[in-house]
Amino acid sequence: LPRRGGRKAEQLMENRRFRAAYDFLLLREEAGEETDGLGQWWTDYQNRSPDQRAAMTDNLQEKKSRRPRRRRNHNNNPQDTH
Repeated sequence: LPRRGGRKAEQLMENRRFRAAYDFLLLREEAGEETDGLGQWWTDYQNRSPDQRAAMTDNLQEKKSRRPRRRRNHNNNPQDTH
């Protein structure tokens, strides 16, 4: 359930096992596991209209920051260490 951006959230809700996963997530939160508010997000998502749901997933994608790509050092001239 952590992957919820774009159309993914709607696809997850259509899955026949979604409700079981959602209930289990809420149980994990009740037991004290840190889930970064996922249970509350999914609760809110289910109670919203389709337009509001789209806005919620759009907001998630905007918040994601891309990590800078790590550059590889292509050193074709090996240095002598003599």
